Amino acid sequence: MQEELRKKNAIKNSDKTTAQGSLAKKSHAQESAPSKRISVAERRQVIIRAALAEFAKNGFSGSSTLQIAANSGISQAYLFRLFPTKLSLFQGCIHYSFDLVKNEFAKAIINQGGQEALEAIGATYLKYLLDKDLLGSQLQAYALGSEPEIGPLVRSRYCDLWDFIKASTGASNVQMVDIFSKGMLLTVLAGMQMFEEEPEWITANEIISLP
Repeated sequence: MQEELRKKNAIKNSDKTTAQGSLAKKSHAQESAPSKRISVAERRQVIIRAALAEFAKNGFSGSSTLQIAANSGISQAYLFRLFPTKLSLFQGCIHYSFDLVKNEFAKAIINQGGQEALEAIGATYLKYLLDKDLLGSQLQAYALGSEPEIGPLVRSRYCDLWDFIKASTGASNVQMVDIFSKGMLLTVLAGMQMFEEEPEWITANEIISLP
């Protein structure tokens, strides 16, 4: 009889320990979970920033939506709820990049016009050369200009940026060609890491300041 009681007590203690362990794990999980849920719009931004890094490193074809989801802290299934395909995610990155640059240009040229506005735009663009994810994904998008589902979007957004700068600054066609050619040169050289590896050759500031 005593032996049976000892066994029952042992089972009870074991069950109690297991239950306490489960509660501790649950409590820890709750403490580790984010205390604030973010909106869908904010989540999309998180995904796009993670996607920019992946696309910049591996290109469109070589990038994994599973990895992008993991880097965003979500499941792949949830990623596809917000971006149904990898293509739509890449297109979202294109829109994000152009919108970001355009909005920053708009802020930089408030109450300015003509050459002053163009110089402000040039100075503003220089800081984006430091964003390797934005820069790399931008170059990947340009390289896919012949793709029917990517090329038209890139060209449309590029033309939109041109029209915005021209209308906002009153720049002539000659001035527009000057600033866009410098911008493209800076983009390519930064993508080659020229300013980091060959700093004595020429600097980004020297290029943007050329007459």
